[in-house]
Amino acid sequence: MVLRGYSGYNTRWALKVLERVFPASHGGDGGTGTAPIALSVFFGANDACVPDRCSAFQHVPLHEYKQNLHSIVSFFKVN
Repeated sequence: MVLRGYSGYNTRWALKVLERVFPASHGGDGGTGTAPIALSVFFGANDACVPDRCSAFQHVPLHEYKQNLHSIVSFFKVN
């Protein structure tokens, strides 16, 4: 089991560090040599921050959020 959590991150920022956090870019196995059996991705609260408030820097538009989640999950799929 590999647990990773980054307080305050949104999907945009997660994509920028994904390959460094899970260095085996082919299958995202984290260097263990095996692809994950199960994966939970918890993003959305920071992405949904209201864009005209103090947390606007964390806001990600819905269309981009969907694309980012797709990219994150695709990173872990075994080809």
